[in-house]
Amino acid sequence: MPTGSVGHLVYTHEGSLRAVPFDPSKQELLGKPVSIIDGVGHIAASSSGRLVFVRPETGAEKLVLVTHQGKASTLIDELVTYGRPRFSPDGTRVATLVGVGTRGIFVYDVERGTRTRVTGVGRFSPKWTPDGKKIAFFSYREGTRDVFWKSADGTGEAESLLTREHRQWPSGWSPDGNWLAISELHPETGRDIWMLPVQGDRSPSPFLITDANERFSRFSPDGRFVAFVSDDSGRDEVFVLPFPGPGEKLTISPAGGTAPMWSRDGRQLFYRNGEQMLAVDITIIVGTSPERRATHSAARPSGGLQL
Repeated sequence: MPTGSVGHLVYTHEGSLRAVPFDPSKQELLGKPVSIIDGVGHIAASSSGRLVFVRPETGAEKLVLVTHQGKASTLIDELVTYGRPRFSPDGTRVATLVGVGTRGIFVYDVERGTRTRVTGVGRFSPKWTPDGKKIAFFSYREGTRDVFWKSADGTGEAESLLTREHRQWPSGWSPDGNWLAISELHPETGRDIWMLPVQGDRSPSPFLITDANERFSRFSPDGRFVAFVSDDSGRDEVFVLPFPGPGEKLTISPAGGTAPMWSRDGRQLFYRNGEQMLAVDITIIVGTSPERRATHSAARPSGGLQL
């Protein structure tokens, strides 16, 4: 959202999709939240401001699109079970899980109203590459939870990106598409963050491995920082580390936080603490040495929005 423009914050509350006018330059709400649509499940947003969400209906669900003006339209009428819808980077397609239990990944063309099967059953957690050409996912196909990718048009065979002993799943791409953040569940260290280069020999490197659980890794828009959640303080908190490092770990949330999300310009981090959405201003300091660090303002309610 450009600086100085007025937009909307959109969220779900008790199965209702709600929106509130919001000025990002002043961090102020410009009105009261209004309910747009009831009966809303998982949601995802495109860069153009459209939303896609899952609507439960009598044991099955529909996939529904919503414009930023609040106009809703059904993408696909077929009543099945959908999960984790994700817009392509250009906002023209939606990748989603379809089916119960043994789910596969389908891609829906928003304008044409068509769908393409990308994977067979047992594939989960679709993550678009930044160029929109491929989708990364995890699968149990080899007996363990391993990471693969495949062309988003469904052609060709799925290619293994990472096969390891422990359970793992893709978390997010760097903006240049050269790195895929991987979450791994280790029996001794819990949830850890690894970085997988998709060029060269594709040998993963540890990014953050401690006795705590680290997860929800999100690259900043310029690719120089990674936001993540860790419970090393005894509760979930949001942190930022330089990428690829070295650098100082910056604590973002002062009293608990999860689900970090960068603003488009990388100058703010949004996160949740219970039913409250909070925002933090980020100032990136880049010196002549390899070390990069960031400073931040105090966490504050994002316009006072209560979810």
